[in-house]
Amino acid sequence: METKRLHLPQTLIAGTINFALGVFAIIGWFFFAWGVNEFLFFGGLVLGIGLLVVGEAVLITTLILKRKKWIQIYNDTLN
Repeated sequence: METKRLHLPQTLIAGTINFALGVFAIIGWFFFAWGVNEFLFFGGLVLGIGLLVVGEAVLITTLILKRKKWIQIYNDTLN
């Protein structure tokens, strides 16, 4: 984050990691809930997708809002 050009690639990497972990959690839920109950399966699916979308939105919003502050902190540590 030391230059403005690196913010977008780092945001995309963080978003990709967050998305991949969410997808793995949903796939794990498929294997767990498929044989237990149909309502549990679809309820967990909806909850997982909802949390995945909210988590991505919060991550990207936080990274965008804190960007200037983190760059300022970095520049202050150099001086």
